[in-house]
Amino acid sequence: SVPRIKAFIDGYEFAKSNESPPVRDPLYVGFQDWIAERFHIKTAHNWACVISFMGVSESDAFTLLKELWNKYKAEKQTR
Repeated sequence: SVPRIKAFIDGYEFAKSNESPPVRDPLYVGFQDWIAERFHIKTAHNWACVISFMGVSESDAFTLLKELWNKYKAEKQTR
C-alpha cells in the first residue's frame, strides 16, 4: 500500500540521517512539495495520503504512485 511504502522510505531516510555525516536523498526530499503543487494541496497531508485519496482503490493508488514518481524523476533529471 502507498502508506506502507511511505513508512518504509521514511524509515530508510531516518536511518540515513543518523549516519555521520547525515545522508539525504535530494530526489526524495522534493517529492512532497511536488505532489502538493501538482494537486494544489494547501493542507498538511503527506504525499501518501494525497495519492491514496486520489486513487479509487489501493491498487489504483499504487499504480498512480508509480506513475507520479516516474514523472517526478523525469522532471528532476531534466533540470
